[in-house]
Amino acid sequence: MRLMTTDTDVLLETDFLTFERNSDTKHELIFNEIIEMSGASKEHNRIVHSLAGLFYVLFSKNAEFDTFHNDMRVFDSISSSYFYPDLIVVEGTSEFLDNEFDTLINPLFIVEVLSPSTEKRDLSDKFEIYKSIPSLKEYMIVAQHKPYIKLFKKIPINHWELFEFDKLTEMVSILDNKFQLPLSEIYKKVF
Repeated sequence: MRLMTTDTDVLLETDFLTFERNSDTKHELIFNEIIEMSGASKEHNRIVHSLAGLFYVLFSKNAEFDTFHNDMRVFDSISSSYFYPDLIVVEGTSEFLDNEFDTLINPLFIVEVLSPSTEKRDLSDKFEIYKSIPSLKEYMIVAQHKPYIKLFKKIPINHWELFEFDKLTEMVSILDNKFQLPLSEIYKKVF
């Protein structure tokens, strides 16, 4: 579905945001295309829940970071795109698009748990857009049907380095290696 003005093919950001805030279901806006979000599988939910628990333990006593999941929208001003990442970490003060406080503009770390319907988009279009968000330093993609994680870390001159993990005994080092996420805990109730 495309949402357009009547006299041009340009999507108005405010049109989408109004549409989304009044909708009973969630939608993402990627390259001017509105994509309705579907429900998540049991495995997807368990992984997000495990990661949210790990994030709570890691960040609850550290006022430097704030975390959000599932229902917090992220906006990228360069592509005028809106997303609902599975998990988001913000460093410092969370900045929002407007006074509704439902659309973040300064994510530091984004996590997407793959599903068959989103895998291609999460690995291509979304990542291309995410890379343009100035505050974003790390992007993690988590497979749900096997232990497999891709972690992209931004290094100087806007280059992204890839780290891959596929053993339940491994630890994923995030946020300048300050924090460790054990794969065994991420996938605790899945495998």
